[in-house]
Order: sequence, then structure tokens, then C-alpha cells
Amino acid sequence: MSEPESLIEAIRLRPGMYFGSKSLTALHQFLGGYQMACGLHQIEDDRLGLRIPADFHEWVAYRTRFRESTSGWCKMIVATSQSEEGAFDRFFELLAEHSERAPRVVAEIVGPTSTSRTERDGEDYLIPPPKKVRLVKYTDDPGFFALHDSEDWTDRFYPYLTWMRGLSGGELVIHDEDAYNEILRDAEQWEREVAESINRNDGRGSTDAAGCGALVVDQGKFKSAAMTIDPQTGEIPYYAVIFTSVRTDGDNGYGDTARRMVELASGMPGFLGVDSVRGGDGLGITVSYWRSEADIAHWREHAEHQVAQEGGRGVWYSEYSVRIAKVERAYGKPA
Repeated sequence: MSEPESLIEAIRLRPGMYFGSKSLTALHQFLGGYQMACGLHQIEDDRLGLRIPADFHEWVAYRTRFRESTSGWCKMIVATSQSEEGAFDRFFELLAEHSERAPRVVAEIVGPTSTSRTERDGEDYLIPPPKKVRLVKYTDDPGFFALHDSEDWTDRFYPYLTWMRGLSGGELVIHDEDAYNEILRDAEQWEREVAESINRNDGRGSTDAAGCGALVVDQGKFKSAAMTIDPQTGEIPYYAVIFTSVRTDGDNGYGDTARRMVELASGMPGFLGVDSVRGGDGLGITVSYWRSEADIAHWREHAEHQVAQEGGRGVWYSEYSVRIAKVERAYGKPA
């Protein structure tokens, strides 16, 4: 019997020897410990073959038909498998698919004009637009990937065309008309579902329903130095979700959850930024900014966010209120 080519292959063949049982959750925990050790000891090579591709979360979301990948590849695979054993096998199937996949170009955006910004070495940096963005599919699953020809722009999976924000201008060149029309139909269906969800929510209309999409936990610190929305350059109109709350005593896991919610929201379609302040008396105000009410509604429905909402109502807040405002004019003094 030949020796496995890597440790990950040895684990695939004999999981019981490493974990005691065939379990994807156990494998995920094992890999997490390995990656943490590599980080602590500054080990950059992958001599054991245990590094999972950075975009594997996106691939799993695509293949398991999740709308986004924030729950992570392990939870998505377990949720769509009959057992831990089945999830273990499915992980290795998806990993093999990822390494062998070949893109099918549906369309291209040539010469987009929009830019982005990031921080490098403590200074604001303007990211120029990519020269070309390819919209590709790998299977017949819903959604597509946006692949950029610039390392400054992150390649991402999108379940719907309307979730692809941040790019404007350029020429759309369609290579596969049938596939592109299918993408359009999926986006239209999603918009109808969101509109229906907003309208039927407690019979209160779109504004109150959208209010359920607020950031239920706030950052707990005043961000006076740099507003997340520039009142001089922010594209009008957009929406502000204003969350006012009074904290209960003790942390009770609040701080970690608050940071996690901001991290999750930052990766959601239509999220523009958040500002937050809390006084010594426990009274806090968090304002999150969104491109549309549909984006707010989608954030409201995120599974992990709903768990945090329950924590807010039952543990962290003695009182709170949510207000939604449509920003049609904005002005101020730049930082």
C-alpha cells in the first residue's frame, strides 16, 4: 500500500486514527489549531498539505446554494449533509472540485470606472478600477463569481446580480446569453421575495419591517475621527438604521458578539458603514448605513444576526428602539 501524498490525504483515508471518529467538525477544529500554530510560530510553508484555499468558503456557498459564506465552509457542509460522516466525505469532494474547476465566462465588464479606498501603512489609499471583470459560472448552480484582473479587488461569489455593488461604468459584453438571462431572472425573483417579505412583516409596511434589520449590537465606542459615510461624497440617497439602546450590567459575551456583527455586516451587500457611541450611563446610539431597504431586509434575515438579536432582547439591553431614515441630503465638515 502506497503512502499518502499529504497529511490531509492520510486523514481522509483514516480519520478515526486522528479524531476517533469520522467527523467534519473534528477535522475543522484540527485545521483551526494547525493554522493558529502556524501563525504563532510564523510558519508560512505548507509542507503538511493542510492549508485550505482562501476562497473555499465562497466555493462551498456556491455548491451548497447558500446565499453568502459568512457561516464558513464547515457549517455549510454540515447543514446540507445527513451526518458528520457524510459531511466529511462531502468536504473532500468539494475540495477536489475546487482544485479541478474550470470557469465558464458568462459576461465581462470592460473598463469599469469606479474606484475604491483602503488603508495602507496608516494612510488612505485610492484603489484604481480593474481593467476587466469576468462574470463566470463553474456549474449549473445559481449565482456566479466576479473575477477581477487586479489583485487590489477581491474575487467574490454572488448569488444575485443585484448584490454585486461597488462597480460602475464600463461596457457589458455578454458571452453566454442564456446563462446571463438566468442570472437576471434569479435577481428579479429575489427582489420580488424581498418586497413581499417587507410588505407582510407584521402588517406594518416596509419601514417598520426594514427596522428589524438594524445592527442589534453596537461597537461600543465613539468614532468621531472618521465618519464611515462622507457627507460630501456619499452617493444619495441611502438609508440609515438608527439603533438606540440602554445596556444591562455586565458584558455577558456582548463585546465579542458586537465585533462579530460588525464583521458580518461589513461583508453584506449594500452595507456602507457604521458609526457608534455609548455613554457612561449605558445609553448608546449606533447608525448603520445601507444602499437600499432590500439590503437592510437581507441583513435582518441573516441567521447569525437573528441569534444576536435574541441575545440583545433577552440579555444585553434593558430597552432599545430602531428607526429607519432615508438620507436624501447630507452635508458636513470633512475630517
